[in-house]
Amino acid sequence: MTGERIAGALGLCRRAGRITSGLYLVKEEVHSGKAKLVLLAEDAGKDAEKKLCALAEAGNVPVRRIPLNKNELARCIGKQGEAVCVAVPKEFVNLVLASL
Repeated sequence: MTGERIAGALGLCRRAGRITSGLYLVKEEVHSGKAKLVLLAEDAGKDAEKKLCALAEAGNVPVRRIPLNKNELARCIGKQGEAVCVAVPKEFVNLVLASL
């Protein structure tokens, strides 16, 4: 159930055009201060987690693992291929956190 709620919240963010995905782009969003929450797929690699956590910690941005694998995460944000992580802007943080 939780995975469905998160997928719905992320789908809403995507339809609003306010979600960023992919390790490189998410790192840029965190560095620029635009991201207020970073979500990692449950099967994201430890290297990706380590890189994002270090950067996010410096920017005071929480990082959470979610109960969706890479393919499920990619599908719910309308991407083909694998999405390891997504950056959520401030307008949608409460919606996504309520889904966790």
